[in-house]
Amino acid sequence: MKAILIPVNVLKAMSLLASKKDVRYYLNGVLVESNNQHTRIVATDGHILGLYQTTETAHDDEAFSIIIPNEIIAKLDKKDNFLSTNEQGNWGTTIIGTYHQTDVATVEGNKVHLYTGGYRTNTTKVRMNQFANQFCDGAFSVYQRNYEWYVSIKGQEKPILFCGNTCDFEI
Repeated sequence: MKAILIPVNVLKAMSLLASKKDVRYYLNGVLVESNNQHTRIVATDGHILGLYQTTETAHDDEAFSIIIPNEIIAKLDKKDNFLSTNEQGNWGTTIIGTYHQTDVATVEGNKVHLYTGGYRTNTTKVRMNQFANQFCDGAFSVYQRNYEWYVSIKGQEKPILFCGNTCDFEI
């Protein structure tokens, strides 16, 4: 199983079409189904149906479907960009920060992934710090000293070791 990302704004939009207090439990949420060709996100109240389809898939051969209850969708934070599932099938939220259609940083739980896009410039550093302040409540900051990159996590300074154009750490 590979990870699948579901846009939170799509889930919230679909949940508007789902029933709120129907005795038929399967109408009180949003259906996510995936096979080797596409992923569908579906909701209905029995009168109106909404369908969102994407070519992103979670499995190579195996299909799956799950109903995400409206109560779970309502608890997703405005800061969350995606609802995601990881390799173990555990659900969580993923926040992705982009600048000019290039990912700058992502947060999944307490794991942060920084992307330079091949450019280790002052602008890249500023965008990473903007992301940290906006979505992580300033839990980390990125800075340069003598052409080396560092991250400060809760007051502790650590050198950033980029693997190619990415760096991973926990906050």
